[in-house]
Amino acid sequence: YIVIECAYNYDSTAEREMLNYLAAKKVDGVILLPVNEEDTMYTSLQEMKIPVVFVDQYPAFLERHPVDVVQSDNENGGKKLAEYLISKGHRRIGIISPAEYS
Repeated sequence: YIVIECAYNYDSTAEREMLNYLAAKKVDGVILLPVNEEDTMYTSLQEMKIPVVFVDQYPAFLERHPVDVVQSDNENGGKKLAEYLISKGHRRIGIISPAEYS
């Protein structure tokens, strides 16, 4: 397999361009961290028989346009990471995250 990675920096126009590019390349599948949960561009890919999997976000129109979704368990993952660091003797633990999630 050849993996094509596309970066669109949370720009919905760039995302759409990348999805059109991938469709034109007739890729075997798309793993997508979508910018806009209301965009149904992924349904165009599905209509072309290109499987789509969303990461960490359910689309707004999931009932009308089903898509597979893989979600992280961030809360449990963070707890396990903190427990591990504490078990190694660390006590001053910080986290860096995007501003909108702080």
